[in-house]
Amino acid sequence: MTSAATSETSTRSCKSRMTAASELAKKDREFADWAKAVKVDPKIKAILPGGSEFACIKELQSDSKKLPGWLRDPDSKEFGHIPPVYRKWKKPLCSQLKDNPRYTFNESEDQTVPFAIGLILQVYNHGTRIETPNRNSLKSETDVRFDIDNLVMYSCDADEDELLVYSTEQKLKLPSAKSSQPSNQVDVTSTTADGVISLDLIGFEPYSFSDLQLQALLSAFSTKPPTSNLILVHLVAEYKCDGNGENQMKMGMVSALYQKKMIGIQGQFVFGLFQFMGNRLGVVAGIWQDGTINFYRVGNYLRQNLASLVELYFLLRAVKRLAAKYKTELEQSSNELANRIEANPPADEWATRDTDTIYEAPEEPTDEPQQGGGSNIPQGMTRALLKLEQWDATDRINAYTKSVSNCDSGSLWQPDLLESNDS
Repeated sequence: MTSAATSETSTRSCKSRMTAASELAKKDREFADWAKAVKVDPKIKAILPGGSEFACIKELQSDSKKLPGWLRDPDSKEFGHIPPVYRKWKKPLCSQLKDNPRYTFNESEDQTVPFAIGLILQVYNHGTRIETPNRNSLKSETDVRFDIDNLVMYSCDADEDELLVYSTEQKLKLPSAKSSQPSNQVDVTSTTADGVISLDLIGFEPYSFSDLQLQALLSAFSTKPPTSNLILVHLVAEYKCDGNGENQMKMGMVSALYQKKMIGIQGQFVFGLFQFMGNRLGVVAGIWQDGTINFYRVGNYLRQNLASLVELYFLLRAVKRLAAKYKTELEQSSNELANRIEANPPADEWATRDTDTIYEAPEEPTDEPQQGGGSNIPQGMTRALLKLEQWDATDRINAYTKSVSNCDSGSLWQPDLLESNDS
């Protein structure tokens, strides 16, 4: 083969590489290949194993069905905290819960729950408004997710303990999927999650006393420089309307599970929340098992069912309690983990962009500066254009400063000149 032909073949190979996680998530075959390369079994298993490590997941499922007794009575004083516009739904809610053998009731007087019920009724009310046949063509991703975002955020904030933080549009690193095959189609290094629940570990010794290079290895967030304290990803949420939310959620969970692997806590679970079939929400748990990441179904929930939304909220509360347990375990084992990491530093398994990759698919949204006004400039060219624009920036600023200093300052603000210009 001639050198020209070799060059042409190489260029075609480069151009065919997929560089955006959002595109990879839509292509089942390529996603399956990527999952295999990064040691992931992409199937969500419906049956939980019987081992002791899964006892905490079964406890989460059980706790999500233990509800305050006042939710059976629409005349309960707790419903008085709900905005009047949503009170029309309290009777349907109580009716769904009252005689349902799925749930057990207690005398809890948790003062954070009434506000959560108000948010749940808001989710339901908004769903009934946007799901009408006349509005089917108007739905957007933001439209169907903002009220769920509020509910997830409140599940983190309700106890005022500042344990967890829910943040949106977070860029997470992905593990390397390098292949020995020259025709490798995928060169994806990060994914932007719709939402992330994370845990701040202030002064965590294995991280805080490390250099920047090691901190970058232990962080799942794609930030430069890495955060000053370790942030541990606990749950990843995806709300895609076009059916690819599940795969992109798994990519975010993979990022979080690789973070746990590098810290040395592979026995901890990571959770995922995703939208599917339009108005359904699924919760998944992921964990390392025998060198492979596996996913397990925790529960499926329906936006258009009030009891189901209540159960989802109480599950999120239980997921938060598990995060508190994980934090205690990490603080108690901080010295041991630090010594282990110092003696045997983790290998860098995060993906890096190949230098010869030509971007065929657009980068993740946060890879490039946002373009206002509907720019037609291809995203892959943005950085180069910015550099061209900046090369003489200093000279232009100096020239402008000199021109201003040479002006007669008194002539700049003469009312008659302003009036003549306006006319």
